[in-house]
Amino acid sequence: MDNYKQCTVQIHLNGRWHDAGTVTLKGEEKYGTGAEAIFEYDNEYVFNHLGKNGVESVSLRLPVMFDPVEERHWPSFLLDIMPNGASRRYWTKEMNIMDNASADWKLLREYSSNPPGNLRIRESADKLRVSNHKGFTQDDIINKSEYFIEYARKCGACVTGSSGLQGEAPKFPVSLDKNGRWHPGGSQPEENIKSEWIVKFPRGRSHEDRIILKSETDYQTIADYAGLKTIKGYQWIKNCLFIPRFDIMYSNNKAIRFGMETAAAMTGIYEFGTNPGMEKICGRIRAYSTCPYEDLREFICRDILNFAMGNTDNHSRNTSIIKYDNGDITLSPIYDFAPMMIDPEFILRSCRWPKPYEKGHFPLWKEISKEIFTDEEKQKIRCDLIVFIDKIKILPAKLKSIKANQEITERCNLNCREIVKEWKNATNTW
Repeated sequence: MDNYKQCTVQIHLNGRWHDAGTVTLKGEEKYGTGAEAIFEYDNEYVFNHLGKNGVESVSLRLPVMFDPVEERHWPSFLLDIMPNGASRRYWTKEMNIMDNASADWKLLREYSSNPPGNLRIRESADKLRVSNHKGFTQDDIINKSEYFIEYARKCGACVTGSSGLQGEAPKFPVSLDKNGRWHPGGSQPEENIKSEWIVKFPRGRSHEDRIILKSETDYQTIADYAGLKTIKGYQWIKNCLFIPRFDIMYSNNKAIRFGMETAAAMTGIYEFGTNPGMEKICGRIRAYSTCPYEDLREFICRDILNFAMGNTDNHSRNTSIIKYDNGDITLSPIYDFAPMMIDPEFILRSCRWPKPYEKGHFPLWKEISKEIFTDEEKQKIRCDLIVFIDKIKILPAKLKSIKANQEITERCNLNCREIVKEWKNATNTW
């Protein structure tokens, strides 16, 4: 077998990287993620983790086992760790190749060294240079100074969209060392690092692009008020957003990386731009979560809050499961939560409920809850959603109290009124 047609998936456990298994491309490279492929765990790894299906497995769909898994397309978890969006455009340009399906294998194999979660591609990581550089100031990063850009590129990092972080907004990972200096993500020894961050810039140069990004800090505040899982410590500085990473922490000079898998990967989506129905995501949450009621409740509440706050960008890579080293598997904190209703490109909802459970554009959450919760859970979810809708009623006042953007506050006020009205009008046979 041509070595180029294979790559090694590594997994971070117990403070170090392990070779977990091998992906072999069987189909033609020109078909991209739609090409036939085989994933097989390494025998030594299986001996140590046989039957595990959590932080130890490359995917919740692929528990650790001896048998190889052959599919007519790539394993869906690979799309979580390869470049997409702004980073994909950057790397295809750097490689001087067409940005189409035929680039997929090169992007996975060459530029998947530091994605979110606890997976990476070894062939890509081997190219990432680790050094004891003294680091940069925060202003160097914000201004994307010439020296920072040059050094980041020498390290194999991308400063217009990282090799592992997906989406359209330019963003990349950075590390903060113990001396308060900043480095491209993955370029420093672990013992030097204090914390990990994502730096995010506006998608474009319009006023709306800036407001959308700046409002992510207010939206996390609102999500926290609503009782959802949030990311603490957002920093908005000079039109640039610094976001603490929730998939990695440091203890005793060692990194602890948690597994991270998107709803797209959990439901077997192997093409970018394709989304499962909301009910399928709920089914995977029910199947994999170690606290299914709490996570399904959170998922429903996030859907309601997305409507209230005008976050229409609900594609299946904006929902993820976190796999912790203590065995817990649960929804990650909410991320990419922003007022996309004001985006000039008019972003539409990507993940939808089946037609019987939507009235026009509006989900019928009471009817939805009757279907996705068990008989034993229905009374509890009824009470929980009544409390949540009461919070929706006063969201506009909360937005005013934190001095959120006036246009956003006014539009959210209309959304909240519509939600409360439809909630009252919806049939309820609980």
